[in-house]
Amino acid sequence: MSIQQNLVSRSRKRLPQFTTVLYGLTNSQSFRVVTVSEISEYATYYLIELWDAASGSLLWEKEVERTIFTKIVQPSFSEDGKYLVVYDDNWVEIVNAHSAQSTGVVPTRGCEPVALAVANNGKSLAVANNTLEAKGFGPGALFEKSFLDEGRSPIDLISLCGFSSVQLCYASNGSDLIMAGHFQKTYHERVVMIFWDVKSCSTLRHVVCGSKGSRIDGPIQG
Repeated sequence: MSIQQNLVSRSRKRLPQFTTVLYGLTNSQSFRVVTVSEISEYATYYLIELWDAASGSLLWEKEVERTIFTKIVQPSFSEDGKYLVVYDDNWVEIVNAHSAQSTGVVPTRGCEPVALAVANNGKSLAVANNTLEAKGFGPGALFEKSFLDEGRSPIDLISLCGFSSVQLCYASNGSDLIMAGHFQKTYHERVVMIFWDVKSCSTLRHVVCGSKGSRIDGPIQG
């Protein structure tokens, strides 16, 4: 990717030649691109970077130390492309994609997200994690209201069991939350989509898509 050719970060740090882009995502307005890049031959850290799609200039970045326990979660834009939400293995951070300014960070101790979504208002935050079995339930998905940061930060929490490659998205009006993922236990890795009402947490629709072995090739949008 051409934006990596100069091998220099926004902080002017010289980057190693061994740079691999793990994720690349363009927002719905096509004016911003976010990449997650694995840095160095031994993958000791990675960079989350926000770029201007027109000029190729780097607007914002976060360097994250990587260990064998680090879980890299794909960043996500809001449906209108104005906000970006990222996870750095300790914090969830929301960034205004227009101004490239952080609007706040939320500690995620004990949460271990596998997917994230931010609404068009830049405040509503959805987090999915694999905690459903620990709550005493079998394979499936449970939507409930919860909190991070010792009860100070409300979130829409999706507790999962049996899902992989999960993606989340708020509908444009913020009233619905959509999840897509592979559900191995019952549908043999077919793609399952679930729609919830954000206010009541009730399930609106449940759809099984594609044939066995189907893939999710791109981000979902409401």
